[in-house]
Amino acid sequence: MLVDVIMPKLGESITEGTIIQWRKNVGDTIEKDEILLEIGTDKVDSEIPSPAVGIIKEILAQPNDILPVNEVIARIETDGNGSAESAMAEEVPKVEEVPTIETPSVSSDPPAPPPPVAVNGSKRTFYTP
Repeated sequence: MLVDVIMPKLGESITEGTIIQWRKNVGDTIEKDEILLEIGTDKVDSEIPSPAVGIIKEILAQPNDILPVNEVIARIETDGNGSAESAMAEEVPKVEEVPTIETPSVSSDPPAPPPPVAVNGSKRTFYTP
């Protein structure tokens, strides 16, 4: 299965990026999140990680090429287990079903009346925070 590597959007106003340097070549094996290439924009230079585990089958852009965001810049062949979707699914922890705890039933007795408030000699009530 081939996984496309796309030119990422590195900022809200970024519409294109320049390939600075490829860290891997065609035929090289690569791990997920291993640095694949460096790109630059008018605001930032960044290292781009691999979206999947596999072998680089095709590099579609060369250094100094200026490409629009979301353009395919390379393809990685996976064995079917290293695609970006399956890798993301593996990272999500499985949520175990938590048994429900039954709360004791609340009695229908009316609440007890509050205790009387003490009054001092000046007929002022003292309240504490």
